[in-house]
Amino acid sequence: MHVDYPSPLNITPWPAEVGVRCFDARHPYVAHCWAWTLGPSSIAALSLFAELLNNARSVTVDLDQFADALGISYGGGAHSTLCRTLQRLERFGMAIALPDDTYAVRTAIPSLSARQLHRAPALVVALHRRHTTAERQATA
Repeated sequence: MHVDYPSPLNITPWPAEVGVRCFDARHPYVAHCWAWTLGPSSIAALSLFAELLNNARSVTVDLDQFADALGISYGGGAHSTLCRTLQRLERFGMAIALPDDTYAVRTAIPSLSARQLHRAPALVVALHRRHTTAERQATA
């Protein structure tokens, strides 16, 4: 896992997974169901990355400006709020820092796993059921 991230940072979309139920990173499911695990700054970062990558193969992001857009600090240090946010995305499999200093980000976020749902607060479980039921009905 990266300790520090170069700025500007080249962001690319994570390849889509076949056969896995996913939600667009900007979908309310992500904010409602992943926030208890990822935290608000990570949810906001995923959403902003998805918006920037909308129909793009890659984007170059100035991390000072990105942090400002999220309302958090960067400063280039490994302990900045933005670096901790990016590290959290990596820790939970939402992004990966590649050897060429590219940062691949999921724009399609999978549903919580059965294990995560077992550990989730009751409200998160209820919201998960509501969103996944609505999604199934919309695609039927």
